[in-house]
Amino acid sequence: MSKARAYNGLGLGIPFWGGLLGTIAPPLVRDQDEWATLAVADPFTDNTGLYLYYLQNAENPAYTTLLGPYYVDVPDFFIPPSATQPGTAAVLDTLDCRFVNAGTQMGHQLYQVHTVDLGGLPTPVWYLIDWWMGTLTVADSFFAAGLSNDWNASIAANDFGDVFVTWTSNDPSTGTNAQVRLSGRRNFDPLNIGGGVAAFTSPTYYTSYRWGDYSAVTVDPIVVNQLRAWLVNETIINPTTWGSRIVRIGF
Repeated sequence: MSKARAYNGLGLGIPFWGGLLGTIAPPLVRDQDEWATLAVADPFTDNTGLYLYYLQNAENPAYTTLLGPYYVDVPDFFIPPSATQPGTAAVLDTLDCRFVNAGTQMGHQLYQVHTVDLGGLPTPVWYLIDWWMGTLTVADSFFAAGLSNDWNASIAANDFGDVFVTWTSNDPSTGTNAQVRLSGRRNFDPLNIGGGVAAFTSPTYYTSYRWGDYSAVTVDPIVVNQLRAWLVNETIINPTTWGSRIVRIGF
């Protein structure tokens, strides 16, 4: 849907496509490319690879085209287990490998992240994909500690290829309740994002299972502040209530 046309009271057509794969995650396109690369990670369709759709001329619905799906081979991924918690038998839902947040597209690079089962623990894996060639450049995991549960991640990149991530983490082995964690890497750093730091640690556990689902991280919209980002993620207020924490981060 063309927001610019809607905002200016102009005629509006909305194209529709049916029968598409899984949960499709759009990108935030940081340049003026006419193509937007939509990504799917669907363990119920195929857990050996990702699928890409290419949306052309999204800003002009009369001429919009959708191509795909196209397969991208990645390391096999499997649905993560629920996250156990200290002090309670209640567990937290870590979802099922889907991409649940917008990725970032810049040039020919697409950044995305989802949660998988890694050694019996929920763990985020981030990807850098050359969407133009349809090939995988990076697939790497990150987590707070060796026995932590890590999930509900999102990723953003700036124009220089610096990466910001946020996610939820807890560690029953150390009695650590759900945390808002953050990390990142400059474009010249090693590929490993690392365990990062906690922006907030919840005071207790949560007993209602379904865990907010979404997080978000966004590069600061002021151009001169591209080394800063804003994130929002879930926190636990009391055993039956969750809330949101907003944090500004930066290199």
